[in-house]
Amino acid sequence: MKQSGADQKQRDLVRVHENTRKNLEQEISAFKGEAHKQRKAIFLLEKEGEKYAAEAEEVGAKYAQAREEQIM
Repeated sequence: MKQSGADQKQRDLVRVHENTRKNLEQEISAFKGEAHKQRKAIFLLEKEGEKYAAEAEEVGAKYAQAREEQIM
């Protein structure tokens, strides 16, 4: 009787550990997916920032050229 009770406790512990492992694996997978989404968002924001920087540089050059033409 004692042995069968110990066996059952051991099986229960194994089940608990397996469930915990599965839950942790699911959480890790979710975190990886979220990290991927955030890396993609960062990449898109960096590209957008580069685009606006180029536009600002172009506008600044046009402004400088207009000022030069106005002086002449």
